[in-house]
Amino acid sequence: MAPGVFGWIAEKAVGFASRAVEKVLEPHALADVELGLQHDRVNLRLGRYNIGWDLEVDPTEAYIFEAKFRDAKDALLRR
Repeated sequence: MAPGVFGWIAEKAVGFASRAVEKVLEPHALADVELGLQHDRVNLRLGRYNIGWDLEVDPTEAYIFEAKFRDAKDALLRR
């Protein structure tokens, strides 16, 4: 790694990014999860984190998955 101040800054930046990724990947309550789909773009909200991916997906299969996800989430939240 780079020496001195630049090395310290790089180390802190990598540590911060690593902790942020770990936080996003922790289990989240289903009530805190939102799934959005617009053709080949998927948006996933986990708690306060928004994750948007450009994916090539079959729109029909993606909408079926989204509908089943929403049905399962609604059923669990109604309990």
